[in-house]
Amino acid sequence: MARLSDQIRRFIVMELAVFRSPSEVAKLVEKEFGISISRQQVHEYNPLGSKGHDVAKKWTVLFEATRERFLDEVADIPIVHRAYRLRRLDDMFLKAKSMGNLRLAAALLEQAAKEVGGCYTNSRKLTGRIDLPSREQNVSELTDEEIDARIAELIGEASTSCAASG
Repeated sequence: MARLSDQIRRFIVMELAVFRSPSEVAKLVEKEFGISISRQQVHEYNPLGSKGHDVAKKWTVLFEATRERFLDEVADIPIVHRAYRLRRLDDMFLKAKSMGNLRLAAALLEQAAKEVGGCYTNSRKLTGRIDLPSREQNVSELTDEEIDARIAELIGEASTSCAASG
């Protein structure tokens, strides 16, 4: 295991804080400093990792500060905003359409619809409404098995709505 200078350790901690994998960081260390280290050695400097419980306090503080700053700066990156992505998809759609590439244009329309429809988010909209087979039938008239089956059916429909279109 190579002995690392504070400069290299600082580099490792900061790269891990911006969500780089230990393998990526090991490659970057070799590129930047000419030192070959294992991903396991890199992993020891991640305070959130399984081997990171022994990380010195100064590296933990640096990690947390770097991570916080990185997450704040992410909001400044245009592609994380839906409006920016939709504008770029629109630009690509218009270009594909003008070139006569209808297959690509259709795929871009579908991607834009998914973007607007929330398929790229983890959020789910739960209304609490259960559509019964007949309006005459009251929920109190259903058996527990019938209610469970209907709920399972509705959950299945909701979870596959985005997946089926992709």
